[in-house]
Formats: sequence, C-alpha cells, structure tokens
Amino acid sequence: RHAAENLAASTADRAEGLAGLGSSLCALARRGEPAPLPEAVRSLRAAVSQTPADDAARPRRLAALADALLQRFALNHSRTELTEAADLLERAAAGAPPGSDERAGYLAELGLTYERRYRAAQMPQDLGLAANALRQAAAIKSFPDITSIQTSYARILVAQALYGEAGKVLQDVVTRLAGAYGQDDPRTLAARLELARAFTMAGMTADAVAVLDDLIPEQIRVHGPDSQETHAARDLRHELPS
Repeated sequence: RHAAENLAASTADRAEGLAGLGSSLCALARRGEPAPLPEAVRSLRAAVSQTPADDAARPRRLAALADALLQRFALNHSRTELTEAADLLERAAAGAPPGSDERAGYLAELGLTYERRYRAAQMPQDLGLAANALRQAAAIKSFPDITSIQTSYARILVAQALYGEAGKVLQDVVTRLAGAYGQDDPRTLAARLELARAFTMAGMTADAVAVLDDLIPEQIRVHGPDSQETHAARDLRHELPS
C-alpha cells in the first residue's frame, strides 16, 4: 500500500501499484477477510484514470474496478453500482483484442451484470442486453469455460421465453460436456435435464421425452433413485405423454 502511494503520480508504475493494491483488497474481501472495499474502489479508480487509453492493461483495470463495484453491490444493493459496473465492462470488452478469451470473459461478466440488474429492477431491456453480451461471448469458442457462458446464455433465453433458441444452445452444451467428460458425468446429466426442460417449454414434447427416457436411468445409476436430480427428471417426465 505505501509503495503504491509513494510512486510518482505520473508514472505507469504508480498505476500498476494502485491496480495491484485494489485487486488485492478485493481478493481479501472475496475470501471473507476484513478488507476496505471503498479503498479498493478508490485505488482502482485512480489506476484507471492514470492508465492511457491505448495501454494494453486498461481493459483489465476497468474490469477490476467493475469487480470491486459488484462486490460492493452485494453489500449495499445499490443499482448504481451495477450500472457503473456494466459501463466499465462494456469499455473493457471494447478495448480487449477481438475474438480473444479476454474479451469473452468481459462480455460474459457483462451479461451476468445485466442479469443481476434485471433481477434488482425487473427492467425487461436488461434481459435483452444480457442476451446480447452473452451471445457475443458464446461466439468466442476458444474460451476455456465456453459451456458456462452458453449455459448462462440459455438461461437468459428461457427468461425471454425463447425456448427453442435455448434448446439449440443447450444441445451444444450437452455435446461439448459429453465429449469432454462423458454422457454420465454429473455436469452432462444436469445439462441434459435443462435441455429437456427447454424442449418441454418450447412444445417439443417428443424431443423432451426422448431426452428424459435416456436420462432417467443414468440419473438413477449415478445419483441414486431418491436423489433430487432423479426426482426432478421423473417429475418432468410425468408431466409429459407416455
């Protein structure tokens, strides 16, 4: 902290030191340790203000400031924090290299931030903004955790009552998870259940039945006959024609 404060105000080292201080304080707060989030926000604001627009570190510092504001929102529930965080993440995504994993990460966090703002204020346009950001993130297929982004995108599509589109996204999620972990991996099983739900809501009853009839025996084998997962799949199947 003292090192960051004592560096010359005009140097890149000071911006880097302030960014490091703010990020460290945020990391402490995230772990539940005592950490002054207002100081983290001040440090990261200063770091951003002292980082030139063409500096490759600027998107990362914008995103770090957004993270600090989102942590503060969890405590004070002020929608102002969400609005500023979304603006910062939009700028971070715009400044990141096109098609990069870095850009996908910022877009994904932007989509989740709009989703949080929707839940806080129930403004329908926030769902559209969330869907747009997550759709762009999901298009960057090199992102290591692409299925997490796709799952979030599908959740927003369901909230928009775009069930058929959600089903298409979830089909790709299932294919990717099955290829990486196997058809009976708990992550794949969960995605298959979400796919069946999307098909059901889209009125694609035959597709939903086919998914569930394959899924339920594997749920029983992996999770057991009385598990929450198995009950959820069985309950959905009972709502559909035999």
